[in-house]
Amino acid sequence: MTVDWYSQVLKEILAIYPAPASFNTDQGSQFTADAFRRVSLEANVQMSMDGKGGAIDNMFVERLCRTVQYEEIYRNPYTDGWELEPGLRSYYGFYNRRGFHQALADQPPDHVFRTGKKGYRLTKRPN
Repeated sequence: MTVDWYSQVLKEILAIYPAPASFNTDQGSQFTADAFRRVSLEANVQMSMDGKGGAIDNMFVERLCRTVQYEEIYRNPYTDGWELEPGLRSYYGFYNRRGFHQALADQPPDHVFRTGKKGYRLTKRPN
């Protein structure tokens, strides 16, 4: 995924959807390159970039993505996006409603969200 590819994708998105006031990126070279920044500036979209340590903010999403990869995608090698969509829909239904999560006091996320219980057992990883 090169600077040109990211720039082209951004142009295509801005041609279809209204430009947002701003969007957030990391400080990767593809997002700081003149070609990408020029597309953003021409559309009057402000860019916000994560500072040092910003990757920590994505920790929970990164963990979820890894779980989905290992528990669903690698076990069910889909041939295309049409097959993948119902598989992911089913998996996320299980994950949110029937999957028990240690960090949520062994409750499914949907239950914790709906009841507002604060039974989280978030623990620090050993160094």
